[in-house]
Order: sequence, then structure tokens, then C-alpha cells
Amino acid sequence: MKRNLCSAAAITIGTLGLLALLPGITSANLGSEAASSEQPRTKPATAVQPDSRPVSPRRVIRLGKSQAQQYMRIGVARKFGSLFTNGHNKRIKCRHRIRIGAVRCKTIRWAIGDFEFDGRGVIWITYENGIAWWNYAFRIRQTSTYCVEQGLPKCSSVIVVR
Repeated sequence: MKRNLCSAAAITIGTLGLLALLPGITSANLGSEAASSEQPRTKPATAVQPDSRPVSPRRVIRLGKSQAQQYMRIGVARKFGSLFTNGHNKRIKCRHRIRIGAVRCKTIRWAIGDFEFDGRGVIWITYENGIAWWNYAFRIRQTSTYCVEQGLPKCSSVIVVR
């Protein structure tokens, strides 16, 4: 699954600087706080986007292990939602570099209620039209501990994201 690296860029725009960018919105529409300021700022709004410039073939982004771990957390949270964010005993360890732009996560593990999730995954960076994208793939086994304790068949299922 692809995600743009630019989406996490920090954008710094003042309230009145933002008003200059949006047509049809005046300070009167925002309430008494914005209406009380007498002179609007003339300083132009600036956007800081470190990874938004096109990437040349010679410029390769090095994917660090801790950065890969953060991206894997985001990817797992996007797939599992509250099953991951509300879970406990979360462990994600990304320690094996495959290449300069790819890292393998051998441990992805958490639990919530009677379910345990355990698996592995990979994070890598690709370049499309000069823009860097981060991608992830993982394989997670979901196991019901109650089902295992009762001795029932088919207590686990595998979730694969490519």
C-alpha cells in the first residue's frame, strides 16, 4: 500500500495568513477573536515540506530503522484501526535492513481482549514521478486465546496486506 511522504509535512500558516489563501472568508466569519485584530498581517504564509521536492535519480532517501518502525505502526493502525490503537503489549521491532530504502520488521505483536496478533512485515520506499512513497506489506496471524483454551478447531486466521 502506498503513502506519500509529503502528507506528514509540517505546514505553518498563521490564522490571518490562512484567510488570505481562502477566498470568501473574512475575519468577521471567524468570531470576535479574529475580528478584534485591527491590521491583518502582511507576512506571506509559508509551507515547510522537506520531502515535497522532486527526487533526482541520484538522491535516495535512506529509510532508518526507527523511521521504519513508525511507518509500520501507521500501516498496522490503518488496517486494524481500534484493534491496534486500543490494544496492549504492543511490540514492533524493525531491525533488519534489506537495502538502503527497505527494512524488515520481524516482530509485530499486540493483544486486545481474547485476541492475540503476531506477525512480520516490510517497509520500503519507491519513487514515482520524482516523488518518494512509502509502502508496507505484512502478514499477521490473529489467534483467539479463548478458542485455544477450549480446544476448538480453527482458532486463528491470517491477515495479509500487500
